[in-house]
Amino acid sequence: MTQPYYSAGPSVGAYQDDPAMQYYTPNTYPAFPLLLGSGYVPESLAYWGSSTQQTSPAPVAGSDSTPHQQSRLAAVEQRKHKRTRSGCLTCRSRRIKCDEGRPICERCRKGNRDCEYPPPNAKSSSRSNKSRRQSSRGSISSDDETGDQGGLGVIPDEDESAGILSSPSEPALPKKKSMQSIGQRRPREASEASSASKAISQSPASDLLQASQSSSPFSSPQYKSNFVQQPARDLAQVFSKRQFKSGIRFLLKYHQERMSNNHYFLSHECNMFFRGTLFDLAMEYEPLLYALVGFAAYHHTLEKPDGKMYDFLKYYDRSLQLLRKSLASSEKHSEAMMATVLQLSTFEESIGDWVNLVDHHQAADALIHEMITPQSSTQNETHRFLLIWHSRFDLVAGLIAKNEAILSREWYTTIDEHDAAQAALSPDDLTAQLRLVSSRTRLFAMDYASLFARLGRQLVSFDDFVKELNEMDTTVHMLHQVLEQYDNCPEITMPRPAVPLQGPEDVLDTAMPCRFYRDSMWRLNFAWADLLSTELMYKYQTHISIGRPEGPELQRIALQICHHAESIVRWPEVDVGTVIAFHNWLVLTAMFLPRDPKHMMWSRRMIARIEINGYIYPPKVRESLAELWGDQTVHQWWVPDEGGCPELVKEIRTLTEERTTNPRDKIREDVRDMKSLFSKMRLDDVGSQGSSPLSGTLTGSSPAQSSPSGQAPP
Repeated sequence: MTQPYYSAGPSVGAYQDDPAMQYYTPNTYPAFPLLLGSGYVPESLAYWGSSTQQTSPAPVAGSDSTPHQQSRLAAVEQRKHKRTRSGCLTCRSRRIKCDEGRPICERCRKGNRDCEYPPPNAKSSSRSNKSRRQSSRGSISSDDETGDQGGLGVIPDEDESAGILSSPSEPALPKKKSMQSIGQRRPREASEASSASKAISQSPASDLLQASQSSSPFSSPQYKSNFVQQPARDLAQVFSKRQFKSGIRFLLKYHQERMSNNHYFLSHECNMFFRGTLFDLAMEYEPLLYALVGFAAYHHTLEKPDGKMYDFLKYYDRSLQLLRKSLASSEKHSEAMMATVLQLSTFEESIGDWVNLVDHHQAADALIHEMITPQSSTQNETHRFLLIWHSRFDLVAGLIAKNEAILSREWYTTIDEHDAAQAALSPDDLTAQLRLVSSRTRLFAMDYASLFARLGRQLVSFDDFVKELNEMDTTVHMLHQVLEQYDNCPEITMPRPAVPLQGPEDVLDTAMPCRFYRDSMWRLNFAWADLLSTELMYKYQTHISIGRPEGPELQRIALQICHHAESIVRWPEVDVGTVIAFHNWLVLTAMFLPRDPKHMMWSRRMIARIEINGYIYPPKVRESLAELWGDQTVHQWWVPDEGGCPELVKEIRTLTEERTTNPRDKIREDVRDMKSLFSKMRLDDVGSQGSSPLSGTLTGSSPAQSSPSGQAPP
């Protein structure tokens, strides 16, 4: 087996002990080891030291109250329980009531957890464990008022009993209708949401915020979405059981109402995991709580005209400090710990820093192998979604660096076979069919990443390479067939666009057939775009390796993706965070669309929109697309003469550039440079309509001329 994009096997202890990951004492400056690296603070952030050194977290009343049960569909517990000193160690570490059943208690049996009891006469050990847990969990009272000495007491909001829990210092979230209210939820998801508090209505504060943002064209609805959704958890009950300061309450509420699977770059299948199970885990594990709150703060800060990086990075500082303490203690590794590392990885990708994301991914890989098996991912929903979350980083990082994924094929085949069996049992269940498409697409991506990595290292003969390509073509055809079965459903609009055309410069003004799904079939639009983008990457790699398919075929796929994205974004009712879902389609699509002003400007506006909404592309993307389009102004901002790059986005870009300037090894350098995307790209004359950015093959020869000896081309 070829070498993966990084060497497998760093222990979680190494993640904690790595000098590059050690946090600094309050005598220097706040700790951002995984964010900024050892001994490094950008000049623009030097002021953090004075703003946070004075603060030490204070305990909050009510911090020992029992959190609700960890489970995807668990209801919030309605009463508090007395603490027990005779329960199993697992329940005690999770701070939930244990029924003390032996040899396995009921909660551990249902959660498929190891159930361990302390040995007799272990009182001193129990006290020691309790002390370690308290030190690793920290305090929830440290929120966005971290600069305040001593902090403010918890003040209940006036409308808290009604489930409307906005922060007095923050604007209420504006209310608009979401596609998630139009019958696309699965029955179990709908039952969860039915008990949640209702979305709040627009307030004078939010009107004031919108007015203050109106000075920039990128703050208009054309670029930012104000859609909200019903919370997946009853926030009134959550906040009645745990006391949070107003800033954290606001951000937890923001996460429930304004964030979804789109912000985590995964399909709708994962939506209730991120808004439900992940939220539950965060209530029980404070490093995850601060990571989740920090991610919400990041997106909320981008909406504020005067937002600063400190407004969200302070939460990541707190999360990292607590995570390191937790890893250093004897506390048993848990799903919440792994989710914390993955949440931090998601932040790294959001700011365009794939280099430092590798550190998080190595730690997550060690935890995955420790706690999850391929088989458990088909039996435990939490394990399933943690694996899907992790495997996305595994695949994307490997693909962009032109290396293999680190997870073995068994992880992908096991979940694929399970989903194939479920889809066969439920041929009319759209959710089951889309799960199959997603798992089969992941397996397909893993296989072709491995194939091209082996080809590059000359570990596969050319004849075997072509044979495997033909098998992969069959897989692509099968995936098309699964989705094409819905082409006759009543919710589809084709072959013409589903939205009104906006003149001859509209990218939808074309003879190419369009496919668009409404109402209960809405998710098919994203399934098609995800499949087509995976297919485009696969065929692009095939093209630069053996010269097939030709440029026009790549352009046809890119135009289909363009039509999906433009139709979705112009549809009057969309999911929360929809535009962010386009991030992995657009760069590759931009490389193959016709290089006429209409399509180039469409790509530039869409990429600008995505960055404003929270996905910042790596510096290499700006550099390569500026070369492709022949316009160096792309380095400053994607769209000329439209207000320029927002100041906060500019600061985040600068931070990422500083952090990725000197990757410490070849692996991270390949990830930073997106080797598989840009290293072999050769440009035609820019500006010719219908032209392709590719000329020739990897070797400059035709497939028939490539390696007549039967070996892979060099």
